[in-house]
Amino acid sequence: MTLRISLNNRHMAGPYGGGNQFAAGLEKFLRAQGHQVYRELVPDLDVILILSPRRNSPSASYFIDDIHEYVRRWPRTATVLRVNTLDEQRGADLGDNRAMLAAAPHVDHIVYVSDFIRQAFRRHGIDATKPDSVILNAADEAIFHPHGRQRWQPGQKMRLVTHHWSPNFMKGFDIYERLDLLLAQEPYRDRFEFTFIGNVCISVTFAHTRCLPVLHGPALADALRGCHVYLSAARHEPGGNHYIEGGQCGLPVLFLETGSLREYCGAFGLGFTPITFEQQLLALPQQYPALFEQAQHAPHTAQRMSQAYETLFRQVVAQRRAQPLPAAAPHTPLRPLRRLWGRAKKAARVLRDG
Repeated sequence: MTLRISLNNRHMAGPYGGGNQFAAGLEKFLRAQGHQVYRELVPDLDVILILSPRRNSPSASYFIDDIHEYVRRWPRTATVLRVNTLDEQRGADLGDNRAMLAAAPHVDHIVYVSDFIRQAFRRHGIDATKPDSVILNAADEAIFHPHGRQRWQPGQKMRLVTHHWSPNFMKGFDIYERLDLLLAQEPYRDRFEFTFIGNVCISVTFAHTRCLPVLHGPALADALRGCHVYLSAARHEPGGNHYIEGGQCGLPVLFLETGSLREYCGAFGLGFTPITFEQQLLALPQQYPALFEQAQHAPHTAQRMSQAYETLFRQVVAQRRAQPLPAAAPHTPLRPLRRLWGRAKKAARVLRDG
């Protein structure tokens, strides 16, 4: 069955964060399976995947109010909300939590990108009885793969690497700066090197770290495979592309025990806390051979993830067709009525205030 699917995400070229990469990869897969994929609201859709529920999201190609109105007119259309972000990961109330919580009651199904974020939103009060599933994020295996990765050998300096599009301090810059300071002293100076790829937090200055500009695609993958171990200290990450891409390039991951990092990297990584960072760093050479072999089989491929979304879309479409929502009145001019109501309220205020 061919599906008509819409994603409310704008087309953006270049490295504009994980949501943009996700949408591009999923669209490519679905089109290859023969489905029709749109980034706008066209008539008679089978399913809408909501990637940006915020009303002012710059990445959205249409907004949540448009979706509510559309479903009233096309009651056989199923809706799926992808929950992939938390305000906590940026250390500020940016409205993402409120937008997700507001959108959730009106959709047919919720996809969480990790069990970590599912549990977080349940603590925030999201309806736990709403149909949901966890589909882990992934990286394009045509680009992020282990072929050609470098294997560390005893006697070499072990090359650690991380990369971030966002310069937010919560991405782990306290640990990265700490490692930079360690590299000035023994025994770390003779045992390790550190490369940072991307945008550095404005409050951080590296003295002993190799810094590269933002890279994406094959250039990024080549740079990652040229190192030995991936490092992530990002806080409260629901399913960060950075450590997924590092792992898919076959690098063992040294990760902070926070967010979804163990969920994604535990099978081929070594966890640490802020207290045990130096201890686990020095333990890496002994753990490395086993972790290197395990990282060869990192499972987070775009093919696997996209197949899970396609299966889910078929399920929610079948359920919605069996139980369509009540339709709106055939010729109800919803938006003009809202504009007229707004003008009436404004006129009433003018009359009231003189």
